[in-house]
Amino acid sequence: PADVGEFEELLYLGDDYEFISRVKSNYLASDNVTELAGVCGYSSTITFRRRFQRVFGCSASSWLRQRRIERIGELLRTTHYTLQEIAYMCGFSAQSHFTDFCKRNMGSNPTSIRQESRI
Repeated sequence: PADVGEFEELLYLGDDYEFISRVKSNYLASDNVTELAGVCGYSSTITFRRRFQRVFGCSASSWLRQRRIERIGELLRTTHYTLQEIAYMCGFSAQSHFTDFCKRNMGSNPTSIRQESRI
């Protein structure tokens, strides 16, 4: 059973709880904010972005980028998937885009990140 505090929080969140749940259930399958808005049932990206900012306290694009960074780091540290497989799993259409993303957002290429985590 959920504790009373958790139940009260869910009541307080109301419609926002549904929104949060949809975002968290669908973000891995979305390459960008427009796709995430669509799978969350929004035809207007502007409306989605505004609600996202209000509910999460940050922009949808920065939140997606941070989740992607966390997922990449986890997969590089804890699995033996190839870089190409990880790139695909994280929504990149090409390994070169994946490598560029890692360099730009994580400070190093995926191979180095993986090697550093295993030292």
